[in-house]
Amino acid sequence: MEQLPRLLLGTSPFIAAGQFGERSLEYYAKFVGRPEAVEEVARASLEVGVRGVQLLPYPWVCEGVRRAIRATGADVAIVGTLLPDDLEASVRLLSKLGAAAALVHGAVSDVRDAELLSRHLRLCEMAAPLVGLATHQPIRTLSWLREQGISVDLVMAPINKVGFLLDGPVESAVRLYRSLGVPVIGKKVLAAGRLRPREALEFVKATGAVSSVALGVSSVEEARETFGVALEVLGP
Repeated sequence: MEQLPRLLLGTSPFIAAGQFGERSLEYYAKFVGRPEAVEEVARASLEVGVRGVQLLPYPWVCEGVRRAIRATGADVAIVGTLLPDDLEASVRLLSKLGAAAALVHGAVSDVRDAELLSRHLRLCEMAAPLVGLATHQPIRTLSWLREQGISVDLVMAPINKVGFLLDGPVESAVRLYRSLGVPVIGKKVLAAGRLRPREALEFVKATGAVSSVALGVSSVEEARETFGVALEVLGP
């Protein structure tokens, strides 16, 4: 399997995800429906040296990322997540962007229904050559996945020093990720801003549990600072 970049731009701030608490309102006003704002931050991230995007395929996010890629000429690997409420559009948009990988959304994976998961994995196969799943409940869902004997090419799951949005001890999640035998993309690495980038990334690197990390940023300045540190810690 072609190796994915160690560092990916996360796009949760661009959809004003609820994990950011009060800042979600700020992100909503700044990014939702505004591809030019997404482009500005994505372009700064690519200019620093980021070569992957963990894409939530909302139209304004796709358009902003597409513009940033075109403006910089960067060779970028797209890892997209199918949106459960608009599967057809997700497949279409990810295919159009030439996604390297497509993931089943955590809201679907964490139901832990083998038939439902299989249907979504088949849709992922229509969107990208590599298929996998995201999870918000990694210990329960990934343990279940192994018990079911369901194989995937990669997994995206939370990992951070303080156990933010983990469904059990950090140590248990780390052991599980190491045992999977497939690449793991770490998300929630900064614990939605609760951790400083260097501290967070040095912890994740030391675990040896993930092959890539996705980091969301909300401004040009934050992109330069966060990804500058990330490239120092993780390497290019």
